[in-house]
Amino acid sequence: MADIDAGIAKPFTIDISSDKLDLLRQKLELTAFPDAILANESDWAHGPPVPTMRRLVEYWRNGFDWKAAEARLNLLPQYTIAINVDGFGTFDVHYLHVNKAAKNAIPLLMVHGWPGSFFEFTKILGPLTNGDEPTFDPVGLLGWILDKLQDWTDNYPWTDDEILTWVSIYWFSTSGPTASLRLYYESRRAPQEQKKKGFAWAKCPMGISHFPMDINVSPVVWSRPMGNFVLERVHTSGGHFAAWEKPDILAGDLKDMFKKGGPVYGVVRGRDGY
Repeated sequence: MADIDAGIAKPFTIDISSDKLDLLRQKLELTAFPDAILANESDWAHGPPVPTMRRLVEYWRNGFDWKAAEARLNLLPQYTIAINVDGFGTFDVHYLHVNKAAKNAIPLLMVHGWPGSFFEFTKILGPLTNGDEPTFDPVGLLGWILDKLQDWTDNYPWTDDEILTWVSIYWFSTSGPTASLRLYYESRRAPQEQKKKGFAWAKCPMGISHFPMDINVSPVVWSRPMGNFVLERVHTSGGHFAAWEKPDILAGDLKDMFKKGGPVYGVVRGRDGY
């Protein structure tokens, strides 16, 4: 269990020092690329093509303006809070807290996975509110995450600035780029008895949006035994980062879930959004 009663929310501002930026550029400058097996940037059969990596590394080193990206991110209301997790100690968790103008707005908790971050959800805030070894090598981290951004999306036209903002958030994160993987490591080490329990039936009303290019795609009916699904949408496009790829579609599903006449309208007492 997690306990946040003792935690105090503290305003947070991203401020990456010039020393860290200089160190990143030095590491990028020292990169030695392998010979390209395939020189075609459109062929991802072996992961990110070397020409693509060369282009992005050069832009990350000499063109990408992190401070401009940082300034845009700092327009968002950011906080940290200490959360105590049983058996693991206390963690400082970073989050955004974006309020809607309506006093009785419905509170929504948007939780990202890997290699996502709070940046992934910035596209839907408007519609809803009117780490080779990644630890030490930024190019390895870029290649690792770029492969996922390409493979886990549905032909999304990534810009270089989007990619490098996404990767830079991981590179400059307080705990380092591999800290986010701890959850996956710990889940694999869970006792067999715990793994056998599987998912407990969720009694609370839930909605689910299916996107065809997500990491694991299974028959729609397989998700139904997990809990009380009151809204289910199957989309014809979109992937693992749906909040970034298809923000209007995902925001629309959320609105349909909580609107007047929707399946969970008024589920939060006194906070129906109207």
